[in-house]
Amino acid sequence: MKKIIIMLVLIASMNRVTPVLANETEVTANIDVTMPCQEKLVWKYKFINGKLYRRLWNQTLNKWVGDHWIPC
Repeated sequence: MKKIIIMLVLIASMNRVTPVLANETEVTANIDVTMPCQEKLVWKYKFINGKLYRRLWNQTLNKWVGDHWIPC
């Protein structure tokens, strides 16, 4: 009989419902995307009609920086 009473007490304590209070909060996330390294710029040279020209090349993004070739 003692075991049954202990079992009933344990079962009753497990089924006990406790109220949970939750506050409404607004979650905002600010994500800043930054590049970990500095852009690497190099001058590219070529001869056009016997004259030396140069143009700036961005090695980080693999594209030209300026619009046209500049005479040296």
